[in-house]
Amino acid sequence: MEDKITLVSMFESNRYELERELENLVLPQDASKIQSVVMNILNTMFEGNGEYRQNLTQSEDYILVAAIELLNAQQDIAREITAGMETKSDNVSYVSENKNKRKGIDPYLMAGAITGATIGMTSGVLLDTWKAIFCAIAGTAVVIYGSSLCKTKSVVSENVSHPINVQIFMDVIKNICGKIDDLIETYRVQVKRVKNMCEKREKPSLQKDYPLLLQAIQELVVIEQNTNESDKKIKRVEKKIAELPEILENYGLAIINGKITEIR
Repeated sequence: MEDKITLVSMFESNRYELERELENLVLPQDASKIQSVVMNILNTMFEGNGEYRQNLTQSEDYILVAAIELLNAQQDIAREITAGMETKSDNVSYVSENKNKRKGIDPYLMAGAITGATIGMTSGVLLDTWKAIFCAIAGTAVVIYGSSLCKTKSVVSENVSHPINVQIFMDVIKNICGKIDDLIETYRVQVKRVKNMCEKREKPSLQKDYPLLLQAIQELVVIEQNTNESDKKIKRVEKKIAELPEILENYGLAIINGKITEIR
């Protein structure tokens, strides 16, 4: 069976082009350009009736939308954080190499969070599903990338501009795509498990579940086929029909107004 197309595999096949487009870009000045570059590449990957879009069922598409909601929720958190950070940013002038003496908010973290939150705000109801996916991935990638900078810099100046590390940023995007792939794959595994359980479950059987009713039907057929005298046949059929209510009662059923109905 052919393997499913994944976000990661599609991303990897277009990785070189994206790396080339991201070279020499700087955060936060080039935030909008990074957004445009990432979204354009992703849009090219999934445009029209591409492989990935054809690969998803309607239910899997709903899971994908749920994943976008999670990405956007992460960016909502970033916006809440930056709301408090912006009022304190003027106080950030120097950070000591001694972590115990660090004061204020790390400007690299702030730049990444602000940029990512700004990018993420453009996704959602203003865009169709696929553009929202691309925008959410781009925004979340910048948030994560910006947050990682504060862990690698011991001394930070007032200038928060920083050339983007293309390889790290690409790995961040790949990881986000991988998480979405994992979510959809988990859903597929669960669907397959339920399907297998249903297939293994014993199917309803008239012989096993309704033996008395089946016997009554068979007796009526025998009467019809083997009784020649009309009067005698009618009497025997009427007798069997009269026995039907009792037989049906054994299965929680009754004849009401000419219809077989479940007894409640």
